[in-house]
Amino acid sequence: TATAAFQIEGTSASTAAMSIVRNSNDDNGPQLVLGKSNGTSAGAVTVVTDDALLGRISFQGADGTQTVEGARVQAFVDGTPGADDMPGRLTFSTTADGASTPVERMRIDSSGFVGIGTSSATTALTVSTDGTEQLTINRADSSISTNNTVGTILFTGDDPSANQLGARIQVLA
Repeated sequence: TATAAFQIEGTSASTAAMSIVRNSNDDNGPQLVLGKSNGTSAGAVTVVTDDALLGRISFQGADGTQTVEGARVQAFVDGTPGADDMPGRLTFSTTADGASTPVERMRIDSSGFVGIGTSSATTALTVSTDGTEQLTINRADSSISTNNTVGTILFTGDDPSANQLGARIQVLA
């Protein structure tokens, strides 16, 4: 059940909604800021520590008795903060059918590494499963015929001017 100093509750899209609009002749948009300090008084700016929760967005639905969390997005400190330096990571969690608590499913760490099914990605994208899942790349095209390319994975270098392909895996129908 939601309890907070600021709460909006209603029975329609217009009465249970919040809108932040910025009208300005520039490229800047509105902001929603979630801030954290380790201080103990209003206005404090005491440095936060590694793994501190910086903010959470919780998505909840009613189960007939109470609201239960179905998913959440959280931001944490991901290293040692310093002057003008706040390393961060995002975690994405969902609740499985029949469960009551969200479990982390994906993480983006302060290095930009993405982990799916793991909290410790060691490359740009790390996908970890328990052996029952697989990676699926789907071509949403019903006109595939024999010898048509179904999908391609390209491995390239970081020099766009070289225009060179490192390797290609191509799957044909």
